[in-house]
Amino acid sequence: MAANDVIEAMLKAVDQPALMAMTADDVKNQYGIDTSTLADFSGRMPLMNVKTNEIAVFKVKKEKDIDAVKKGMAKRAEAVQKQFEQYLQDQYENAKNYKIVAEGNYVLFVISESADDLVKAFKAALKK
Repeated sequence: MAANDVIEAMLKAVDQPALMAMTADDVKNQYGIDTSTLADFSGRMPLMNVKTNEIAVFKVKKEKDIDAVKKGMAKRAEAVQKQFEQYLQDQYENAKNYKIVAEGNYVLFVISESADDLVKAFKAALKK
């Protein structure tokens, strides 16, 4: 299943604020992940700098790369937290409750008030 299809299914299941598509440069610069280790990826980032909501699905070529992807995701979560720590307290709290979930060769990163529902939608989309 394409990473983008997974995210589309998640967004159909759980409403999120306005998000824009993530580029390969975003993956490199924001997550520090080498895109050559990925078979596929898709992500959505906040359209405006007043929200921390973010969803990314990375499909690795080899399972051994899952840990590196998870580390990049944790680093991204820290960066978002730092960005909002002194700025918007509710969004800072939101960013502290991020989730990283691996399912097969797919790894999900999510920052959202509805993170648990998005994780459920992620797992459901992969079962189809």
